Amino acid sequence: MTQSTAVATLNTLITASVSAYADSGGSTQGAEWIPLKFAPVGSNFANVMSQNGYSAQAYVNDQTGEVIIANRGTIDIEQNLASDGEIALIVPVGAQAVADDFAVAALQAAQAQLSSTGV
Repeated sequence: MTQSTAVATLNTLITASVSAYADSGGSTQGAEWIPLKFAPVGSNFANVMSQNGYSAQAYVNDQTGEVIIANRGTIDIEQNLASDGEIALIVPVGAQAVADDFAVAALQAAQAQLSSTGV
């Protein structure tokens, strides 16, 4: 299979963003977008994400090779106040490390998915 033209639309990106705010069963993408399920090896990533007030969702399009990583912003001022303040002051925070780990794991999962389809 060859890679084709990009198809991520504004609606696709908005739907991905909404999914980052939702619990499981949130918004769904079109059939061409596969939600990626993964965790960094050897970690209890869901708990680490929750402890740091971080939430995200990743999708891959196995026709075009596109990857979307949608990060949730502040949802609960009490839970995110410290990390938001640290981000504003350009101080490294736990949530940033978790977001970095999520992005790396998402791209690895997307690469594995795409390799299996020949993209």
